[in-house]
Amino acid sequence: MTAWRFYGRESELAKLIDELDYRMFHSATISGRRGIGKSSLLLEAAALRPATTPLVMCELPSPEEGATEACRVLSVAVEQAGLGRLLGSLRPRSPNHSDRMWFSAIVRHLLENGAVVALDEFHHARGLFLESSIKVVIDRLKFTRAKRPELGKLFVMGSHQQQLFRMPLYDQPLWGRFGAAARLGQWKLSTVMEMAREHGFLAHPGRFMTLWTAFGGLPSQWEGFAVDRDAEALRDFAAWLDDDDWRLAFLDRQRARIVEVAGERYDDGAFVELAPATRDLLLWLGRHAPRGAREHELPAALRKRADPPLEESCGTLVRHLELLAGRVEFLGDSRFCNWTVTDCLAKFQIHVFGVGMRRVKRRAVPGMGLRRRNGELDRLKTLEECSLERMAAAFYAELPWVSESECNVWRRQDPGGAARTGNQVEIDVLARPHPERGGGPVVFGECKRNPEQHRRGQLEQAIDRFMEALENLERRRLFHQEDPPELRDLRRRRRSKVLISPEFTAAQRRRLEGGGFSCLDIPEIARQLEQVSKDARTLRLLQPIPSRDADRRPTCGFAGIDGPFRWQSAAMSCMRCPQPVAAMSTQGLSRDAFRCRRVSRARESLVD
Repeated sequence: MTAWRFYGRESELAKLIDELDYRMFHSATISGRRGIGKSSLLLEAAALRPATTPLVMCELPSPEEGATEACRVLSVAVEQAGLGRLLGSLRPRSPNHSDRMWFSAIVRHLLENGAVVALDEFHHARGLFLESSIKVVIDRLKFTRAKRPELGKLFVMGSHQQQLFRMPLYDQPLWGRFGAAARLGQWKLSTVMEMAREHGFLAHPGRFMTLWTAFGGLPSQWEGFAVDRDAEALRDFAAWLDDDDWRLAFLDRQRARIVEVAGERYDDGAFVELAPATRDLLLWLGRHAPRGAREHELPAALRKRADPPLEESCGTLVRHLELLAGRVEFLGDSRFCNWTVTDCLAKFQIHVFGVGMRRVKRRAVPGMGLRRRNGELDRLKTLEECSLERMAAAFYAELPWVSESECNVWRRQDPGGAARTGNQVEIDVLARPHPERGGGPVVFGECKRNPEQHRRGQLEQAIDRFMEALENLERRRLFHQEDPPELRDLRRRRRSKVLISPEFTAAQRRRLEGGGFSCLDIPEIARQLEQVSKDARTLRLLQPIPSRDADRRPTCGFAGIDGPFRWQSAAMSCMRCPQPVAAMSTQGLSRDAFRCRRVSRARESLVD
């Protein structure tokens, strides 16, 4: 079995390493939902730096356990970090020291001695009455950093977004105390593909589609599937001859985890505390609108509630929890926003299992368990169609020549303008080229789980009607003296028609390709994203990174090199890294011009 490692997060990791390299004391926040990888990011950044900078990670206990338990947990974390000597050099605790005072004294002593302190689940600090104590520690160290520059860093993290975001507001004790903030989102599709390729999940694209539908870009969910013993049989794709048998076993495993482990539920109380109206909105969209719904399509009970109003509920789900997203359809009315549950785990659990829904007690009858499992399988397949559209849109969004991509673009319209029964989507993906990055085509895509369901003529008709509607919209806007240059550019571009499925056989490709049509499947998406990632890494090596500290010693790569530099060949590599760094023009070379990200932690400069 392939060992789990740290994946992705290149830009966040580089920024965090730069923060750790900064010599002065500062405090920062790292936020993100539970399982997004906050602790892993900090541990990876610390591992890539010299061992002389210790990291103390302390997870604050719940307020019910009290400040005494917080002191004990912090002391254990210090010992685990190998800093027992610092505890020994701390002044003995006097009888006048309360638990809060002793906790802040330990934190301050660690920071004064150059340690990096990370306080996880920091939203518990208010209930533990530690908020003001941490404020005093930050203020004192800020005043003394001019005299003692070699101070540590303080990072606070938490998965309860609502509480954590309220803590630094202007009317709160910690206002203005954090100089930087990092917020982690879910993995990009390229990172998911890199991980899946390494662990063999791409060996069967249809089953990978199921995993993507359930997990999306959540690192903790993928890690659990990759390393937990209860998923060992599911990882052996070769042992399963039928896709539906494998999916039913996967659903059994996920249902058992939801029942047995409260933290596996998207609505765990420590993660989401929502007003009833906001919770009902999320549940209705996840259950009834896998492709999203406009405001006027929501039930009247959700639209007319005043506390909180619909706009406030949507804002909470979008900004704080990142469970919801709203967009205006490309040819739709700008007054109506299409709200969609974007979090795969929440949508999967609500739509397939009904997590959070009110369960009606029913009498057990023979065969009910089988019908329930088959119903879950049918709902999973419906959800996979939507997630395939999202995957295709995310794929095009990561291509460098694409400026914008959308899914669920065009719905069949009756002559009267009303959507037909079933609300079928005819154009599933639209990708527009960047106007300043070459003359790429406009991509129109159709997504089908089963490649045999693709109908080229249907997509052709949908594109023609789409362009006709686009022309009519442009005429109306011109009549009102509005200038829509993006619409004109879209009409002038050549078209690319793409049929998208998890996997195509050679016979299916021969039948579908030709006449301007091409086939795109998950293996091809993985190959193209791998090439894009390689190109991006090459460019990142050459990207100038300004230094935050002029007195910092030069690091490995090209950072902080004074005087002339002799170029040896078209490509050169670092003393401790086999990765080559392409030669470039020295015009405009600054003092801290370049850095090799992979080895900037080696603390060695290149030889002149």
